[in-house]
Amino acid sequence: MPSLDLAFRLPESFAVADDPGLVVLARSFQPPAIVSVAEEPSDIVQHEPEGGETVFPATVANVEAVVVENAAVDGLPAGLVANELLVANGDRSFSLIMSSGPRDLPVLWDDLLASIAVG
Repeated sequence: MPSLDLAFRLPESFAVADDPGLVVLARSFQPPAIVSVAEEPSDIVQHEPEGGETVFPATVANVEAVVVENAAVDGLPAGLVANELLVANGDRSFSLIMSSGPRDLPVLWDDLLASIAVG
C-alpha cells in the first residue's frame, strides 16, 4: 500500500476485494478470514479497551503501535473474532484488522504481524 508506505504478506487463500472506504480489503474462504486496512489519524494509538479487549503497546519497524486482541468490531459475523493493529505513523497512520475463527486467528495473526513492513 504505497499511500501508507505499508507492505505485508497474506496466505494464497486471500483475495483482494473492492471497498472504496478502505485502503485494502482481502477475504479468505478457507479458513474464513477478513483483513482490512484503513487510514487513520495519528492519535489512533490512544485506544482505550472496550468490552473484553486486551490492549498493549507494540513497535512496528520503529513506529509506535498498539495491538488490540479480541477487538470489538462492529458488524463482525457470528463465530469470528478479531485483532487490530493500530499504527501511528504521521499522515500514514492506519488500522489493520484481521478477523477469523478463534482457532485460526492466532496463527494467521502471528504470520501477518511478522510480515509487516512500514517505511
